[in-house]
Amino acid sequence: MSSATPKIYTLKTLLESPLPVWTRLARDPLKRELKNQLKLINLKPTKRVHLKFDPFHPHVSSIREFLVAVSSPNIIKTNPKCIIKTEIVCQRQEPTITVSLENGKTIIFKTDLLSTLEITKNYNQLVNKLTATPTAATV
Repeated sequence: MSSATPKIYTLKTLLESPLPVWTRLARDPLKRELKNQLKLINLKPTKRVHLKFDPFHPHVSSIREFLVAVSSPNIIKTNPKCIIKTEIVCQRQEPTITVSLENGKTIIFKTDLLSTLEITKNYNQLVNKLTATPTAATV
């Protein structure tokens, strides 16, 4: 049996050679999924989004990333009348998102252990389910 010698790459050859296509497509599937979910966010049925968090809480990054995403111009264009309010508290409270819908219903997300992807997926599922217009029965 002959042992194959490992191929050694220098930094110069790695920087000069282009990346193969499969590495560019499969870089981070979670980021790709998050990007797709953020494209689906629709504020049209939403009257108000209230984000309350303590900046010193250990699990605050997901709500802050969601705040940045929701306040982007593309998402605000879906409903310019929607109020996005941020409340910063210093009481070590759990970060929460309260979504008030046009039909009077309220959704509360406790985002302590949720990732940004989970928050956006749950938002899209719940808002689409609650605001879905009942289809007329065909005769």
